[in-house]
Amino acid sequence: MIVLIDTNILISAALNPNGTPFKAYVKAVSYPNQAIICEQNIDELRRIFNRKFSNKLNVLEEFLALSLPVLKIVSTPEAINESEDNNSSGYKADYTLDSMKEVDRFFDEQDTPGGILSKKQGTILFALASYIGETVIKLYGGRWVIDEDDPDNEINMAVQTSSGKVLWPAKRCMKRYTNGA
Repeated sequence: MIVLIDTNILISAALNPNGTPFKAYVKAVSYPNQAIICEQNIDELRRIFNRKFSNKLNVLEEFLALSLPVLKIVSTPEAINESEDNNSSGYKADYTLDSMKEVDRFFDEQDTPGGILSKKQGTILFALASYIGETVIKLYGGRWVIDEDDPDNEINMAVQTSSGKVLWPAKRCMKRYTNGA
């Protein structure tokens, strides 16, 4: 399975090699999975560490030195919006509540025989689920809940908000893909 790793997971994994995000990272880079990150993730990691964890830059560089050989680095997602086989006018993904309408629009436009979902279904659904989960965490606070013992943890990963509500973004994306709006 191809696994797109979010910057927040990488930050947490670099800072705490005993935590759940590090375990998720290890699973993502372990066979049979292939972990990918975007070029912008590396830039974003360095910016965040410079701003928030400047006293731990050596931890980041050590983590990257060990991680980059096992990660596949892909172009920044904006390239998807400009590709010829993408029929959309672009999507605004800014981690706001309004951006959830953009996710819906993406499903509407790309769940077609020639749409990107027909070509990269698993990767795109996982990326959308990750985006939705991160948006919920940014808006309402909370954390990812992942059971490492669950063989389907990529599907059953959940977000628990600060108020205690639990959401399953991957299941929701799969339901949206299967059933439509």
